[in-house]
Amino acid sequence: MANGRIKFAHKFDAASTALVEEIGGLPVLERMKTHFCNSTFLDDTLDLDKYIGSHDDPHAERFARWIHQELTGVQFGMRDVYPDRILL
Repeated sequence: MANGRIKFAHKFDAASTALVEEIGGLPVLERMKTHFCNSTFLDDTLDLDKYIGSHDDPHAERFARWIHQELTGVQFGMRDVYPDRILL
């Protein structure tokens, strides 16, 4: 606890890394997030369009890579997510 505040953060370890590998790694996380995003975007009651810039944005892939990164410590660059875009 610093400055009277509790900071919550996941620290990856061997157990979380093993869990990701046990379920099938990044490909399974990407399939799971793609299915979830596709399902939620079909639900008009959620009105998710106000939270995303475009349906063409690789949100599911980017979110799956973030989950993978948090659980394994493997870093992904933006070029891995946006290979066809010019990034400054």
